Amino acid sequence: MYTVKIGENQYDCNSLYTLGVWASEGRVNEYTVVYDHLSREWKHAGTLINFNTIVSDNIAKKGKKRLSSWAKVLLIIGILFVLSIYGDTIVNKLDDTAYSLQLTARRLEASQNRTKNNQQVRGDDKFEIANVSFRPGYKGNSIKIIGEITNKSGRDYRRAWYNMSIYGKENILVDSIKIVIYNFNNGKTKSFSEESHEKYQEIIDYKIDFDFGFDKK
Repeated sequence: MYTVKIGENQYDCNSLYTLGVWASEGRVNEYTVVYDHLSREWKHAGTLINFNTIVSDNIAKKGKKRLSSWAKVLLIIGILFVLSIYGDTIVNKLDDTAYSLQLTARRLEASQNRTKNNQQVRGDDKFEIANVSFRPGYKGNSIKIIGEITNKSGRDYRRAWYNMSIYGKENILVDSIKIVIYNFNNGKTKSFSEESHEKYQEIIDYKIDFDFGFDKK
């Protein structure tokens, strides 16, 4: 998943193929700034796709028969029709898939041990975490987690993701889960309720970090 910054606006881009299409259409150039959600870094588009190939392809395509004006209109109408029906579903699926891939990669790299931090309320100057508690799930086969997050980032989010790690005895990592907050406006406090499917045990420490989010437009 990528976020492309064009002027003052940011646009969601679900693949390098789509980014290449935008480049061939002239919407982006090799210096356009792109946020790579997998590596969590801002990069130039030229480091992600080969603009020399795109330029060559555009030259090779010159002179070929193009779609008629009516065909283009019908294509656009068809796309708009599909998006009007399935647009939200498509966006949500792409959002969840992108996050799941990132979470899986981070969990594989995570250490099973850490030095305990005695601070029990996690957050930063942009998000305040409070009232976090843990209780057994059904027959003790899961861990139910509740808490509150306050948005002090100065930004309104359509959807915001947070990484939560919970630790048991001897600071062993028990599980890493994702927290998703919808329609999270600046200054608002929202409750969350999540569940770890690990068997219930005493949780002595936890950590919640902001991962990334999509601004409201």
